[in-house]
Amino acid sequence: MLAVVALVLAVPQLRSPGNVMFGTGMLAAALSLFAFQVLQHRIPETVEELGRRKVLIVPDESARDGRLREVTENLAYWMNHRLQYLSGVIFALLVFLWFPLRYLWAVLIVFGLVVELVVAFFVGLLAWRMLVTGAFVWRLGRQHGIRPQLDHPDHCGGLEPLGNLCLWNALVISAAGAFLGAWIVVGPLTPYAALAVAYRPLFTQLLLIPLAIAFASFFLPLWTVHRVMLVTRAERWRDLGSLGKRIDDLAAALVKPEDVTDQAKMQETAASLKVMREIYEQNRQLPSWPFNPGTLTKFVTVQALPLVGLVSQVAKLPYKSLLGIG
Repeated sequence: MLAVVALVLAVPQLRSPGNVMFGTGMLAAALSLFAFQVLQHRIPETVEELGRRKVLIVPDESARDGRLREVTENLAYWMNHRLQYLSGVIFALLVFLWFPLRYLWAVLIVFGLVVELVVAFFVGLLAWRMLVTGAFVWRLGRQHGIRPQLDHPDHCGGLEPLGNLCLWNALVISAAGAFLGAWIVVGPLTPYAALAVAYRPLFTQLLLIPLAIAFASFFLPLWTVHRVMLVTRAERWRDLGSLGKRIDDLAAALVKPEDVTDQAKMQETAASLKVMREIYEQNRQLPSWPFNPGTLTKFVTVQALPLVGLVSQVAKLPYKSLLGIG
């Protein structure tokens, strides 16, 4: 695919508007495949890291390795399930949303159609594996198969690998959103403006698909993990009431007149009070999502171009006419 992109962009005779759009589409598909390759390597690494951090709940510690192997094998089974081919066919059929059927007998155009059908089929296979990955994370929270470590230094309850896994899961489809968003926002500013404007209505509608899948791939699987973290945090917060009472008692003891002359005792009480207040504040700020601000920033940054493209077109809708006003 990268060879096709390089050929189209490097040879002036091939740099027609249609070929450039086709080439950038192939580039987006190549980026999706790259993100998927990273995702494939991340899956067993994530399971192994969760096991190393001991956040996966297992019935017996001695059987931990067997449990991790079982999880990995189950994931591999569903990723290679026959249903993946149905997903590939569905995505391949989406090509006919923009392919003019009257061009079916033009040899060069049909060659491009065949390439698009093959690429779309493989994207469908990727979409199936994205679904399986998301379902894996979702079930971990749904079945309470994890034990968050809220004081873990990753500031994600020890579950940062799950957040990163869902980020790469969303990136697989995000390349398609970037392709559509770029042609909507940047396309009209290029020498291929006529083609970009012609395809803008269709691309705006298609843009809803990768955006919805990207947000669902990132947030939906992590929602059940978030709920487990909220429960764990609430249990910890229940102990803060007694700690707060102890802090109040110590603070009151520091201002009692009979204790003013006992400097050593006052210093000891002040030190204990400082430590308790720090512990109290740390527990008030315990994490509730399995991702940190850096991971969230990466996700939002990748979705910026598609969102700008969608918002720019939604803002042009004739709302008054749609609402029957005026």
